[in-house]
Parts: sequence; structure tokens; C-alpha cells
Amino acid sequence: MGQFEGISLRSPVQNKLAELGITNWFDLLCHVPLRYEDESHLTPMSHLSAGQWACCQGLVRSQHVSYKPKKTLNVTLNDQSGQLLIRFLHFYPALLSLFAPDQWVRVCGDTRIGPNGLEMVHPKTYRVTPNTPLKETLSPIYPTTKGLSQKSIEEAIEQILLHPKLDTAPNPTHPKLPVLTRWQAFHLIHQPTPDIILDTFQERTHPAWIRLKFEELLAQQITLRQQHELRQQQSAPTLPSHGEIIHAFLKQLPFQLTKAQERVWLEIQGDLARKVPMHRLLQGDVGSGKTVLATLCCLAACQGGYQAAL
Repeated sequence: MGQFEGISLRSPVQNKLAELGITNWFDLLCHVPLRYEDESHLTPMSHLSAGQWACCQGLVRSQHVSYKPKKTLNVTLNDQSGQLLIRFLHFYPALLSLFAPDQWVRVCGDTRIGPNGLEMVHPKTYRVTPNTPLKETLSPIYPTTKGLSQKSIEEAIEQILLHPKLDTAPNPTHPKLPVLTRWQAFHLIHQPTPDIILDTFQERTHPAWIRLKFEELLAQQITLRQQHELRQQQSAPTLPSHGEIIHAFLKQLPFQLTKAQERVWLEIQGDLARKVPMHRLLQGDVGSGKTVLATLCCLAACQGGYQAAL
């Protein structure tokens, strides 16, 4: 896949991405959002309610720093419908200039009832003008680590999406599978449009997710097939599954093998008679008889002149 070919990433960002197991551009594309925020439309301040996530835009009417009980930047925003209080409990001096009086500002965050009414605490903030366009896609929120900002991840992925890579699998032709390329699917997952039904993304039932699931399952099947072909090139001794040792063991058991055990033992006998290594997973509930079958395999090895441990 190359490391991060075609995009420009600062070394500190690459190091932080490596902490998340992201070492190349494909890893980065597979670093999918936890959720999304909708910054594609504005909510009038008079329409806000506690517990709502929203974006608002307005003029700064006032700002002041209070020191009790702790140092806090308090800002009052107004739009044509009403006002909204903004508070920052930890802030840099640059925020004072961002929220200068009569400055247009866009804020996005959770609203709640504060000491002086409806407020946002530490919202996303943007310096804007009345004509600044809104985002055309939903804003992804990614898993991250200390020292790696959402903006850094988003900008890196945006760079990758500008340079389409070759799809590894052809478009599915099954009528129940979506006709999407892998690149289109990644675009939708990282930059969904506002008309997307978010529940289908959260539940991963959207066609973009189904396209990626198809490719992942296809890659898994190809890998399993390659491993199968490699095993066919290896050699293993054939082991007799009939003889006095096995017969004596079955005879002294205080029970008869069930029909399911007999069927599986017959399948295993076929594996033991082949000249390639057996590759079988025996699965069953506790007490279903797996150990008896494993013992029969060990006895077959002993009967063939080999040692076995259980």
C-alpha cells in the first residue's frame, strides 16, 4: 500500500497515527468515524433546546472574563431570533480576538441550561462572515489519541480521497449487492451528504458499508483459498484409522458413539488417509464428545508408529 504516498503529513502526525496502528494510506481510509455531526445547516437561537446538538451563527455582543469560581471566558452571541451564551473554562488568548465584539462567529456544540440560561460550553468555533458557506457534508468524528486532533485526521483523509486508488475487487454483480466502487464507498463513509439516513451508517447497513463488507469477506475467502493451496503442496504421512488399538478402545468405552460422532469420525478418517496435512476444527458443546474423537486421532497416530499427546 505504500506508507502515505501522495499526501503530506508532518512527522508528529504520522507518529500519532502509528500509535493507533495506522501506518499507510489504506489503514487511514479504514479508520472509520465513530459518529457524525451535522454542520450543514444553522439553527436559529430561539429554536434551541437543552440537550440539542446544533450549529448557530451570530454577532458577538459582549465578552468578559470572570475569575470566580474559576477563570472563565463568557461570550454573548445574537442572531435575528435571540441570543446564546458561550463559555470557555480553559482558553487561549487567541479566543479573545476571535470573540471580539461585532465579530461574526459560528459555533457548533451541545446546548444546556447554565447559570444564566441556555448556553454552549467549549463549542467548535469558526470566524465567519454572513456569506460564509456551510459544510456540504456531515462532519466525521474519529477515534483518536492524545495529541492527535480531529482536524489532523480529517485533513489527512481528505488528501487521500482527492487521489483515487485502483479498486482491488470488481464491482459486485449480484442483484442484492450495491453497485458501488470501493472508492465511492470510502467517500460516502468519510464524507456523507446531509441527506444520508444516519441510522443506516450507525447500524452499518448502508450500501457503502455493504460494499466494504463484500470486499473484506472476498479478501478473507481469497486468503483462505491461498492457505489451502499451500497446504496441498505439503506432505503428511497417511494414518490407519482401523486396527486393534482403535477397535479395543471403542469396545471398552461404557457408551456407544452417537450418530453425530460417527459421522465426524468418518470424515476425520478421510482426512487421515490423505497425504496432505489435516486442517479441521472440531466444534461442539461441553460434553458433546470432542475428546473421544481427539483420542481416536491420537490412537490412529500411535497405530501408525508415531507419538501423540492430548
